[in-house]
Amino acid sequence: MGDLRANLKEKIKQSGFPLELWAHGELEKCSWNVQANRQFLDPEEGKPREFDLQASRYFPIGDEESGRSHQLGVRLIIQCKHGPSSSWVFFYPPDDAKRSEPPRYYPSIGQLFVFHADLRHQLLTEEDLGRHHYFQIARKCRSFKEFFPKGAEKLYEAVTTVVKATVARGGAGGAPSFGVDDDRGGLWSITQVYYPVIIYDGHLFTCTIVAGEPELEQVRHVQLFYEYPLQYGQPPRPVFQAFLIDVIHRKVLETFLQKIEEEHKEIAERLGEDISRLEQVLQKTSQVGIG
Repeated sequence: MGDLRANLKEKIKQSGFPLELWAHGELEKCSWNVQANRQFLDPEEGKPREFDLQASRYFPIGDEESGRSHQLGVRLIIQCKHGPSSSWVFFYPPDDAKRSEPPRYYPSIGQLFVFHADLRHQLLTEEDLGRHHYFQIARKCRSFKEFFPKGAEKLYEAVTTVVKATVARGGAGGAPSFGVDDDRGGLWSITQVYYPVIIYDGHLFTCTIVAGEPELEQVRHVQLFYEYPLQYGQPPRPVFQAFLIDVIHRKVLETFLQKIEEEHKEIAERLGEDISRLEQVLQKTSQVGIG
């Protein structure tokens, strides 16, 4: 029995479960509502799958008055991967230059663009969006490779899981939720954004090939540009859309969460500067009558 217990303890330590429990605790300490081992329906295979953690927070938009309740919801879809003896290398494309891209549409944060697209009711400007962490890291990695792995394809499995789970849980775009509270008589809305995140405790590198030689840089945070087909139209046809995955080392989780909190407080404050315009945009996009 002693050998069995010792063997099981070693297997548990080698799994990603201790990292998952640690991340769960860190998220709760930073005021996130955390749910573990959430299910989703794989959009490709139609089978139930599981991802590690879902963390949610809500930031008020404007002051609640006359029964109004507008909120900005943030949801992190997280996979935790343990691999202290492994190295994950993320590659920049050869023609990628170190320059900032203008903000572009990503489905997982698509509801924010509702307040950016219509110039007559624009509540978020190019400058506002430019302060979002998706647009502050100029270079996006486009491919990846796992080296010295003890487990097969941990990285690929983590990437596909967080993107599929993000899509299945609602992060494929659409309009904010908007309506009238029948009991209170006021208007309410939830603008929801989603972030696929991978937390890793091994070695993270970025790589660029220069004159045939790889140039490696060890990092703590990588943004991976990953295309995934979403179904549009009737009959449905696949259209590839871009998702950004934040791959972070466990040592910078707290810093990452602080950044997410700060930027969404700022966005919520910006949206709350003119509630009447906010409600005009929401009414237009949701086609809900308010009169």
